[in-house]
Amino acid sequence: MQDLLDLTARVSRSDTSLLIAGETGSGKEWLARWIHADGPRAAGPFVAVNCGAVPDGLFESELFGHVRGSFTGATRDRRGAFQQASGGTLLLDEIGDIPITAQSKLLRALQEKEVQPVGSDRAVPVDVRIIAASNRDLKAAEERGEFRADLFYRLAVVTLDVPALRERRDEIAGLVRQQIKACVGRLGQPAISVSAEALALLQSYHWPGNVRELLNVVERAVLLGAGQHLSVDDLPQEIRFPTEPPPTSAESFMDMTLAAARDELVREFEVSYLTRILSRHDGHLARAAEAAGINRRTLYNKMQEHDLSKEEFRGSDNGTSGDRESGGQDPTGED
Repeated sequence: MQDLLDLTARVSRSDTSLLIAGETGSGKEWLARWIHADGPRAAGPFVAVNCGAVPDGLFESELFGHVRGSFTGATRDRRGAFQQASGGTLLLDEIGDIPITAQSKLLRALQEKEVQPVGSDRAVPVDVRIIAASNRDLKAAEERGEFRADLFYRLAVVTLDVPALRERRDEIAGLVRQQIKACVGRLGQPAISVSAEALALLQSYHWPGNVRELLNVVERAVLLGAGQHLSVDDLPQEIRFPTEPPPTSAESFMDMTLAAARDELVREFEVSYLTRILSRHDGHLARAAEAAGINRRTLYNKMQEHDLSKEEFRGSDNGTSGDRESGGQDPTGED
């Protein structure tokens, strides 16, 4: 994920067209907004259009606008998304859902930097940065003739691939705490913490809906939970009692080499196992290492490898605080 953020920081300072690819809910719009806010057009508008939600016959009106009387129901002039975003950024979300018949007009607008509203006989100049996003493989769609090759290459000057949440589990703890803080602030509630057991379940779940699903689950738990501690009981049943297949399905390995697929499976297992064993022992490394049948140095190295911190798993101490390791240093005490 850090490589993606580094690349994003570089491209945000330019005016280049971008394509953001990733599964539904993985954070494509968030990344587009971040690019806009970090770029030279930050003072201008940011306009997002969900192309998948626009009826086929209304794409031109939605993107380019229309004049009064141009079709039934057009009772006034209307500026389209291009004009609304002029001077700023236009996000064309789920760009792969634009009908092939409308793609040529979109390409022309990008090339000429002007749009012609429906029913108008004159073109209107526009100045926008285009960011496209898709959960589909647009290159494959282009090869099948479902997406224009010239439009694809016009949009995908740089492609940013957003990994699914199951591939970046080290971010889950931070996202959970940020969402809790946002929710209690919005609701005017006292501060709420999250138990180590609940956090371990959230980190081991496979999140088919990605970041969007995680944020919704946390918001629901804050709204419906009792007290000032988000616990396992506040989580939905599918997370407390998962019946889904392992986080990474066999199909997702098909683009990997055997060695890479094996490494990914091992990584996912280790993250899941370590979060559960550390949660069970309240972040106490000596007891967790003993239960796992490994020494503390090995456990500590594995935690470092997977970005796990013992503080994330500290629950109630049951009077044993004097037995805990202190600080964030190597608990083995070795150099």
